[in-house]
Amino acid sequence: MGNHVAWVHILSPRIVNEFNFGMRHDSEGFIAGVGMIEALQRSALNYTAPQLFPQNNHLGTIPRATGWTSVVGTAANINWLDRWGETGNDYVKPAFADNVSFTHGNHSLKFGMYFERLLNSEAPGGQWSGAFNFGTSSSFTTALGSTGFAYANALLGDFNTYTESSARPFTNLSIKSSHWYAQDEWKVNRRFTVSYGMRWVYASPFTQFDKQGSNFDPTKYDPAKAPLLYRPACTVAITIAACPTANRRAYDPRTPSVLLTNTNLVGTFVRNPDGSVVGDLNNGLALGNDPNTPKGYRKTNAVSWEPRLGAAWSLNDKTVLRAMGGIYHTVRVGGGTTGGNLVNNPPVNRSFTVGPCSGCTIDNLINVLPGALTSPSSLNAVEVNSKRPTIYNFEVGIQRDIGFKTVIEVSYVGSQSRHLGERRNINGVPDGARFLDVNPQNRNPFSAVTPNGPCSTAVLNSISDCQHPLGALADNFLRRYQGYADITLASWSGNANYNGLQIQVNRRYTHGFQYGVAYTYSKTFDYSKDDDSGDVNNGRPYRLFNKGVADFDQTHIFTVNYIYDVPRLSRSNNWFVKAFLDNWQISGTTSFATGKPKTFGTGTGLNWSYSGGSYTMVLGNTCAAGSIQTSSNTTAKTATCTATTITDFTGGEINARPVLLCEPNKLVGSMDATATASAINPACIAKPSTYGIGNLPRNSLRLPSIFNNDIAFFKNIKVGEKREVQLRWEIYNVFNHTNFSDIFGAMAFGIDTGTPAVSGACPSGFSFAPGSTTQCAGPTFGQIVQTNGASSTTPFGSPRTARSPRVMQGSIRINF
Repeated sequence: MGNHVAWVHILSPRIVNEFNFGMRHDSEGFIAGVGMIEALQRSALNYTAPQLFPQNNHLGTIPRATGWTSVVGTAANINWLDRWGETGNDYVKPAFADNVSFTHGNHSLKFGMYFERLLNSEAPGGQWSGAFNFGTSSSFTTALGSTGFAYANALLGDFNTYTESSARPFTNLSIKSSHWYAQDEWKVNRRFTVSYGMRWVYASPFTQFDKQGSNFDPTKYDPAKAPLLYRPACTVAITIAACPTANRRAYDPRTPSVLLTNTNLVGTFVRNPDGSVVGDLNNGLALGNDPNTPKGYRKTNAVSWEPRLGAAWSLNDKTVLRAMGGIYHTVRVGGGTTGGNLVNNPPVNRSFTVGPCSGCTIDNLINVLPGALTSPSSLNAVEVNSKRPTIYNFEVGIQRDIGFKTVIEVSYVGSQSRHLGERRNINGVPDGARFLDVNPQNRNPFSAVTPNGPCSTAVLNSISDCQHPLGALADNFLRRYQGYADITLASWSGNANYNGLQIQVNRRYTHGFQYGVAYTYSKTFDYSKDDDSGDVNNGRPYRLFNKGVADFDQTHIFTVNYIYDVPRLSRSNNWFVKAFLDNWQISGTTSFATGKPKTFGTGTGLNWSYSGGSYTMVLGNTCAAGSIQTSSNTTAKTATCTATTITDFTGGEINARPVLLCEPNKLVGSMDATATASAINPACIAKPSTYGIGNLPRNSLRLPSIFNNDIAFFKNIKVGEKREVQLRWEIYNVFNHTNFSDIFGAMAFGIDTGTPAVSGACPSGFSFAPGSTTQCAGPTFGQIVQTNGASSTTPFGSPRTARSPRVMQGSIRINF
């Protein structure tokens, strides 16, 4: 809903003033269906168990329930929208602009200003009603009430965990922006015109009304004040095996000799006798209600200058040369990116968890809630000293009338963007932290040590037997900023550039014929798809891991369009002959475009992984090459062989990428060894060298190109002087050309653990694995292999989906 008032006043024959005033209101309501809330209310279900923070549950609903992953069939869905009953609002109040136009001789001048105030209120969400997890886990044992079945646990009231948020914060933001400009179009002579001007822009950061949020500022963080976490311990000596469950303990790092039997404490904050946390829970946080915190948590440029310059030069009556350039700024960036998501940070909002524990039952919830534990939570943050996104646009082109009613235009178009928004995790696990030979103090006694590369012995007996073995503590023990989990920082450090050659040929509609041809040869590079997806890799090296062609980049785009009036074929005044043979028109388009980049990610996107593997052999045999004995069972007389292939190349948050050996993009239709059509060459991608990080650039693989032809036939039939019937027949993708829209992109690597024997025999080329009578080993047994190669039903690089086939439609239109 909006209101707008405009007033144009002619002050004199040469001066015109235009004033605009407006207000707008948009809202989004999260309204449940009739009876949905009532069916979930505590009073309706006679549910009386307590909550930690009942003041947040305005609707009075029961807790959510999860943990049904082990259930066979369709699991229960006890869940609902966490924004039920709330309304989000956007207000522009007010916005006004005033522009003055003034002509003086060969000059056309214009001056003006614009002001806007925006209010943004997002509906709150969160775990405000609480959530039970009835699922099974290794820590939810029979002694603690688990039956081993989620539904049975729910029926008995025994839960694994219960989680609840301490607040339900609103996003109440405001921003003010102002613009001023002055420009002049000077017609120097009849062949040369210059346009120049200056624009000044100002915008405050998004500011929270209630100042309930917080921002993480690394300069305020003091490692000496970091909250302490309970650490794991084992009461018996261990080498490479995991500590037996009965011997696992937790301890306060201040008193390592005092061991606690409640292992649920591991990874949670250490507390004083009065219940307060040891250390500063707000360490490094700039609180919204602190007068020393910058407005909107950011320091930005006060006023940005935006010069503009353009010129047009008519070289002769048929040729025009044009050029322009200017600086532009993104004055207002998304509220969620720059402040809205900061309301969910502590101290206002924290997540509390209970369980697994003895007595953790729904009817005993009131007694166990005081023992709710808190652990490091993830934060959102914005860059304090940030710059306004800046774009430099420029263009030069020449336009020429080449006769035959045809004009050709050739232009170079460029754009350079600086200080673009990015999101990255600044509190990831550093390189090497998970490598136990480098950092033995990071050994997790609750986990077994596993090989992760070359080993010097055939049997793993100690950490030093293999290079960079794994089995480290949980990530929160290894991070730089202790007391926090991931910290996703919104920063303004990204760059992008576009360079393109654009050619157009257009013939005006004359003598029943018109056509247009356009071709663009361009390249766009950037470091991130946008300022909100968090796809910036904070690893090494920044340029190699992040710079690549943009997600929307298409190197070649060629299009042709045309309209043709078919000459009249009738040679008499017979109405029927004229109606059938005359007034036909044909129009159509032909287009070709390079495929867009294929995102390297998860799901249907390109991804890769190294999955470790193990197999069991008869004790006394030797593990296959690429594996090492990691455990033995003297009672069963078996041993476990675990692959020594590297699964973690860096020992930190960011693992390696594949190695690019050659140009992977090739035309659809080329065949692999199994005669499967490929869109990319899988042989060009390989695993990195030992503990290397790879070199596959971002967006280095492309989808297949697109070639399409559409055509339409029109027949116009006159019916008297004022009526006309039009028959239309339209054909899309007229040649029914197959245009693939996606490829199988899940390139994965794993350990070849062999294939089962069939009727007690191994297939040709295979033999029984060491000490096994059921598992067969081939030439690559125990080694890393591509698990979805040419022999797979979904081979990597082959097309998976296609765009629309030929589609035809007809219609009749009557004009009167």
